[in-house]
Amino acid sequence: MLEFALYDIYRVLRPGGLFWLDHFFCIGKQLNTTYVPTFDRIGFKRLRWNAGRKLDRGIEMDEWYLSALLEKPVT
Repeated sequence: MLEFALYDIYRVLRPGGLFWLDHFFCIGKQLNTTYVPTFDRIGFKRLRWNAGRKLDRGIEMDEWYLSALLEKPVT
């Protein structure tokens, strides 16, 4: 579902248009195996990329957040 939504966002952006994804939460293992390859496959250019471990008090989970500023390349 996420891949479909990202392709649609990419489709409606003008060349050079920006997409800001803020505070996207996921499991750490999925970040590099699923989400990063999806962004690369769609074709977004990374202008800013900030990923970090989500820290909750007393809860030990491998949850990460991602905030990214992505650009549709000018072709």
